Amino acid sequence: SLDASEGGTVSGSGQFDYGSNPPIYATPSSGYSFSGWSGEGASDPSSPSTTVMMSEDHSLTANFDLNLHSLTINQLQGGTITASEGTYPFGTQVTLLAVPFPGYSFSQWTGEGITNQGTLSTTVEMTDDRNISALFELNTYMLAVNASEGGFVSGSGQFDHGKTVSIQATPNAGYSFFKWTGEGASDPLSASTTVLMSEYR
Repeated sequence: SLDASEGGTVSGSGQFDYGSNPPIYATPSSGYSFSGWSGEGASDPSSPSTTVMMSEDHSLTANFDLNLHSLTINQLQGGTITASEGTYPFGTQVTLLAVPFPGYSFSQWTGEGITNQGTLSTTVEMTDDRNISALFELNTYMLAVNASEGGFVSGSGQFDHGKTVSIQATPNAGYSFFKWTGEGASDPLSASTTVLMSEYR
């Protein structure tokens, strides 16, 4: 007589002659592993495929354990991931949250089992060991430098977050520089100054 705990099936039960050695089999379901036979008579209680020496009636149970899988979180430049590394039972849905640092934007998740690779908040299904990263990109901003009548300017362009950009105002003959208008000039009264690129200017 064969029985199975949750997580698998068995085969091989029946009525057999004294002295025979019928084979018995334990087959784990997806996400489970065979952990051993309980009861008397299995020639190898730790093997899912073994035999029983029929010298009397026997009752055996195949035992199965839910698999555990490890989650590894890689913290890369530009942000952090809110999630708990560790070991989770097969099939667990672990919530992940990507948090960009100032000046960075979330790009995508990498790794197997991610539900949605393009969203800040997603889940990973623990049906295997998982190694997860979130990719972040440094923001870039456009700096537009313009001049009123009477001179010209230089310094426009696209720059990375945190970069200090030099800008220059040059008056035409008969004109004098007055000041910079708009946000970001470190010295609005100087014809030659800088702009810290922390946003579009």
